[in-house]
Amino acid sequence: MSTRLAARHLIALAIAVLALGIAAFGPGDGNAPAILGLILLTIGLLATSAIPEYLTALVLFALAMVFALAPAEVVFAGFQSAALWLVFGGMVLGMAVRTTGLGARLAHHLAPVFGS
Repeated sequence: MSTRLAARHLIALAIAVLALGIAAFGPGDGNAPAILGLILLTIGLLATSAIPEYLTALVLFALAMVFALAPAEVVFAGFQSAALWLVFGGMVLGMAVRTTGLGARLAHHLAPVFGS
């Protein structure tokens, strides 16, 4: 196994250093520089896929709460939306249909009906 870093990891590291610099020395008052640095870090990690996307999201929420960048009601406000849970439920059902093979069986039986 090679210990050499991929280009995406080096880019993510550079973005992380830039985000830390903005969070520590950035313009603005209060939490604004830290929030800007956190958002830049999150976008950089998502863009480079240096770590899995679910872990990037967890890092965003964890850092926002650990450093008290916003109240919990603000940080987790998106989870109160009905649309989020509708999409999440659809993703869970879709994964279940694929994993169990139900989708393939339905396609096999319905293809002759619809002429494909």
